Amino acid sequence: MAFLGKWFGFDREEVYEQGLRAYDRGDWEGAIERFETCLDHAGDDKMIRLAQFYLSDSYAELGVTFIRAGDNISAVRNLSTAIEMSPHYPDRYVALAQAYRGLGINEARTRAIDRALEINPRYLEAIRERGLLAYEEGRYSDAQVDLGQWAASDPVRRNGPYRRALARHAKGDVDGALALLLELSSDEGDEGAIHAKIAQNYMRERMYEDAALEFEKSVNLSPRYADVHCKYGQVLIELGRAVEAEQQIRYALQVNPRYVEAHAMLGVALSHLEQTDHADAAFRRALDLDPDNEIAQRYLA
Repeated sequence: MAFLGKWFGFDREEVYEQGLRAYDRGDWEGAIERFETCLDHAGDDKMIRLAQFYLSDSYAELGVTFIRAGDNISAVRNLSTAIEMSPHYPDRYVALAQAYRGLGINEARTRAIDRALEINPRYLEAIRERGLLAYEEGRYSDAQVDLGQWAASDPVRRNGPYRRALARHAKGDVDGALALLLELSSDEGDEGAIHAKIAQNYMRERMYEDAALEFEKSVNLSPRYADVHCKYGQVLIELGRAVEAEQQIRYALQVNPRYVEAHAMLGVALSHLEQTDHADAAFRRALDLDPDNEIAQRYLA
């Protein structure tokens, strides 16, 4: 056993590894059970932080799974738990808004969309969700602005399903247009998103060279996603390419100046470049936005 002892009859390191295996195969409930077991008992600080991260993400993924299954009540419950644990991810609020859409609770849906856009005012999926809500409520001009902005980010979206929805609306077929808009997948035709997902799988396996290649394809195809640039920067740091990492992370901050993790990762990149004062400033900015950010806390300590 590497660095943990036996606790209450189980090997907590093995339970954590079981949680990772469940996470990697998409067994979110199994992952939640194991990571919660790890957190039930005191122990190594690093393992606790990692277990908390994976636990929060597992709740979020489980919530999205429930949305796809049509169980929006369970989706709201799990996404709310994920948000309570880690409240700085706009995609979780968008997913929560989608669950509330399924329940027909527009007031809570609006709050979730607004919160996502507070975190990242340029987050396209939140803008898309706001546009859908506007269209459902008959605010067609507002809807066209938001949905047009979302569609413009990808030529397949712009020239395919969205164009057909516009044609139906022009003919007065509002219900038909709405049906098409609701059927649009946020990743439909988005090859960049596919490469980003592949890259994240490589990241989990610590196959950083392969991850970097996939992230490079992703940012070239879909350059407007701050989280992809930030994760690409993280991979480049792992590969010892801190100059390139800084460039990617700074681009993420151009897209979303309030992106907490990007400020923290910028500090890490600058630390590797021995730009201590600038690194400290980046870490302090991350803590201004999120006083509990562990990366910034650890580096400044």
